[in-house]
Amino acid sequence: MVDFRVPYLNRVLKPLISLLGGAKATKLLYECFADLGLTPFILKPATYHELVQALTERLKEQHLADDAAIESLSNNWSIDAIAEDEVLSLDDTTDEKVILPSDADSICRFLSDAALKGSVAGFTVGDDEPNEAQKAVLDATGLVLNSISKLKENDESPYSAQAGTLLATQLERYERITAFSRNINTVDMDRLREKMTLLADVLAVGEVAVFTSSDSGSYEPFYVSVEGALDDFEVSLLLASIAEEVALRRNVVSGFEQELENSYQESVISAGLPQYWAAFPLLMENDFLGAVIVFDDANDIYTEDEANAILRVCNHIASALQSCIHHAKVRKLQQMLDDELRGVGSVQKRLLPEILPKLKGCEVSAYYQPSGRASGDYYDVVRTSESSLSFVVADVSGHGAPAAVVMAMSKTAFRLLLSQMNSLDSMFPVFNNFLCDNLAPDMFVTAMGGIIDTTNGEIRYTSAGHNPAIIARAETKTCELLDEHDMLLGVLPDQQFTTSTCRFSRGDKLIVYTDGITEAKGNGGEEFGLPRLIEAIKKASNTSSVDVARSIISAVTIHMQGQPPHDDMTLLIFSF
Repeated sequence: MVDFRVPYLNRVLKPLISLLGGAKATKLLYECFADLGLTPFILKPATYHELVQALTERLKEQHLADDAAIESLSNNWSIDAIAEDEVLSLDDTTDEKVILPSDADSICRFLSDAALKGSVAGFTVGDDEPNEAQKAVLDATGLVLNSISKLKENDESPYSAQAGTLLATQLERYERITAFSRNINTVDMDRLREKMTLLADVLAVGEVAVFTSSDSGSYEPFYVSVEGALDDFEVSLLLASIAEEVALRRNVVSGFEQELENSYQESVISAGLPQYWAAFPLLMENDFLGAVIVFDDANDIYTEDEANAILRVCNHIASALQSCIHHAKVRKLQQMLDDELRGVGSVQKRLLPEILPKLKGCEVSAYYQPSGRASGDYYDVVRTSESSLSFVVADVSGHGAPAAVVMAMSKTAFRLLLSQMNSLDSMFPVFNNFLCDNLAPDMFVTAMGGIIDTTNGEIRYTSAGHNPAIIARAETKTCELLDEHDMLLGVLPDQQFTTSTCRFSRGDKLIVYTDGITEAKGNGGEEFGLPRLIEAIKKASNTSSVDVARSIISAVTIHMQGQPPHDDMTLLIFSF
């Protein structure tokens, strides 16, 4: 059952403001009231039905919203769910007595606030004989929500125009607060501080100070509109003391309280600040983030409506402030992690061969680029005799520190095993069992190892799930794939690995690489791929191993179109 005891402004005007903005929505509502001759404070189901029907028709006629938005409004207004015995505001039999002040301006302000809330169904003046000012305002009350323009045209009472002006001012202020709260969301502390320059105007106060709580328990100025306040020790201490008072109470405090008036009022006046002040907490659940302190020459900053409006803004400031604090902490942690990974990457680079071995009849070049601070790629080349080289290129799954640790382990294991064994097919099973014992269940390693013998022009190699190496033939200008491979390393223990043989001639080149080369992506997400790699190799097949590496990296860079590498990239090239 729909509860139509909720003031109609919550049901009708608020969705309109969300769609059209405050000025247009209010104008549209007032026009419908005026045209239908409806009483604004008491709406029965039938007249409510007339109102929302009229609003819907005007939205369509004036093309103020599309069909989907109008349908959404209709559903929110629940036109067909109105029971005959339901009303939209207080029951029309309510006779709420309100003692109005004698001052005309105060009467207008009271009635405008009541009208904005939609909370007045009917009232009588508490005095037996209301004065002329009260009578005039009472006469104007029925017109307050019908039409501001109509109020201004009413010459029967000077207070009608005054009430309309006050109502317009209030609506404009609420719209300004809504816009400020909507645009304050940021994770940048400096940008949030810049937004605070608008706060005094948004809250319609003379001066404002925002203090935040530090990790040490002190209260530090985040933004202060009072010129020169932060250079004056006494003023800074005063503001920090008020913020501490708010922190202790975790509630609104103000100079209107007798205790605080005696404690702070003399200091406030001597500091040249406006004499009336109130301070509001910035709270997110149980976390006290700081306080907003407002000063003004008018004594109405702590009325219920003013306090609620300021608290609404403070809630949004607290949310944005917490987001900034969390973002700053994340950035700090990221920087710490980045520094650590930078150190890991520096150590890791020293694990790679600084100088590649020289061998008569074989020129060696390498290219290595991690995608982050640390890498999971690894290569090594060791001269094992006067006419032979042993090499390995490996790629650890994942990125960052875990992959870098495994890379360092692989380096140590490869060098140790190479010193003890001459056969690849005996070395790889031991290497695999070592990784099975030391890797996390979700990690693995691909690797290609080989022995190059320049005496007989032979390459013996073993591939553990690695990308196929490429032989570029000088005589035929073709490329051949060494695509025989066995199981990945570190997945299943006690695996056997086979050794394959390939012969090479003078001018041929062997290119071993990791998948960061072939899987490099362009702007559209398309991978560089094996065909482009082969094309880049062919373009430089008659040059040195260094030029082949440059040709490949140039082609990959052009393909990526400025995108950062998403995976580590390693090349090992042998030119015979």
